[in-house]
Amino acid sequence: MRKPLLSITLFFVGAPVFAAAPLYVETEILAPPGGTLYAGGLNNNGDIAATSVTNGFATGYVYLHHSQTLYALPRPFPNGSGDQVYGINDYGKVAGDSSPLGEPSRATVWYLTGGFEVLDPLGDVSSATAVSNDGQVTETEYFPNGTTSALYWAWKPSLHETPVPQFNDVNIYVWSTANAINNFSHIVGDSTLSQFTSPEGPDFITGDHAYLFANGTLTDLGVLGNPNPSTSLGISYAYGLNNKDDVVGQSEVSVPSADPNCPGCVAFHAFLWHAGKLSDLGNLGHVPGWNSSATAINDAGEIVGSADANVNNQPTSRAFVYIDGVMYNLTFMVYARDLNVRLVKPMGINCNGWIVADGYNTATPTVNRVYLLTPKDAPIRAGCPIPK
Repeated sequence: MRKPLLSITLFFVGAPVFAAAPLYVETEILAPPGGTLYAGGLNNNGDIAATSVTNGFATGYVYLHHSQTLYALPRPFPNGSGDQVYGINDYGKVAGDSSPLGEPSRATVWYLTGGFEVLDPLGDVSSATAVSNDGQVTETEYFPNGTTSALYWAWKPSLHETPVPQFNDVNIYVWSTANAINNFSHIVGDSTLSQFTSPEGPDFITGDHAYLFANGTLTDLGVLGNPNPSTSLGISYAYGLNNKDDVVGQSEVSVPSADPNCPGCVAFHAFLWHAGKLSDLGNLGHVPGWNSSATAINDAGEIVGSADANVNNQPTSRAFVYIDGVMYNLTFMVYARDLNVRLVKPMGINCNGWIVADGYNTATPTVNRVYLLTPKDAPIRAGCPIPK
């Protein structure tokens, strides 16, 4: 796979074809005094859901793009151990979780117009993971026996939760997550599954596969590879989707991991599921045994995620943007960039191609920072919302 870092012009007989690398303007979103900021999600207004951690205590914030300020979300449990946020829609609804003092986290939504709702006031450990523009919220609930369950919340005709179906699995410990939702309330995540003639038979094997749940149908997205088909059905996870039901995530491949600290492991690669086909996006280092993961995709098919890159012949995780079949190291795509900044993990990309990513400055490499990247000299795209 090519990784052009500069604009390349290819000439053929007849007409030129231009393959230009994307270019972005980078803005650091400053953390509250004494805090460390982590990105959670991005909406089409350029607002960012983020969590600040100060002395081990977490607080939910929203960076408001129009005023370039951080807004602190109210605490559902004033004496609690902290709040975390992961998603935000275009109308100021924020998804995350809040923890009462000494108790597990509870799925929670906040409103920029004021107020909040704790979705599981008496439940087990739970977290609201994403929110659609029609207001529906995905949640993953965790139980003491080690199982998890994916579900979603709707407010019409009244507030109620609906489980996301799981694949066929007769294990004691079954697992499903709900990680993202689009504006048609289609959901992606992963779910364990089993295959057998008899649960007690020698052909009993299990796995964990990415899914798409749309219009009442649960679709198994499969795996890129399965190194041990006689003992496993393989592993894949879905982390993001767009309004066209293109899905991105991460899957096992049939290649041993090149990580010397993980003998016997296999590599995981970022994938795109489009029109029923799973495609391997590779990694920045172009080493099959190195890892990558895709976290989000917009309706233009632009994908962001993290991938191992080759730094002094060692795999180092870096943020990427994948456009028109090419994976770019996002750190190098920043116009007039600060040479001390490294972008590591994008958490969202919106309709206009704006990206929010976690990263760090080499002056303080252990301090996480949040960056907003906007395409340089690019107008608002036709059909995309105008940022408010």
